[in-house]
Amino acid sequence: MTTLEVTRIGRKASLMRYLPAFRKAAGLVLLAALAFTFVVPILWMTVMSFQEGGKMFNLRTEWIPAVWHFENYPNAISRAPFVQYFINSGIVSLTVMAGNVVFCTLAGYGLAKFRFPGSGIVLLLILSTLMVRLYRGSANRRRRRATHSAPDHRAAMSAGALSARDLLVPR
Repeated sequence: MTTLEVTRIGRKASLMRYLPAFRKAAGLVLLAALAFTFVVPILWMTVMSFQEGGKMFNLRTEWIPAVWHFENYPNAISRAPFVQYFINSGIVSLTVMAGNVVFCTLAGYGLAKFRFPGSGIVLLLILSTLMVRLYRGSANRRRRRATHSAPDHRAAMSAGALSARDLLVPR
């Protein structure tokens, strides 16, 4: 081996020792960018909640408002029955969670203990329904609003048989 080859190998080895530090720095930069992407909308929403209503639609955001409107929160709470909304959300969340726990426990036990043809496909279907929400879209592609696949109570509501408040917790 010549002196030139030893020098090249030595340089490559010395550069390779910096590779873990470079990977760590690149990972930290990526995590910082993701954190910034997730935190900025929450910060914007919080700042906007303390400004007057018309300023929300301005193109320029006032990150530190000149006048803080703390009365926005009591106004919002007094205009809608938030206690009933929280109760409805709790009922729906607990029901869905209990159903998932029962169904997934039974399905997991059956798929773990018994081997049958197509068990992998059944497991894939169960996991895909847990990971991907089902939406019912309209035939019109220009209409961007997708509705959730929950039962449709609009007909009963328009007939006066149900109100939006009576769907989960009757008064």
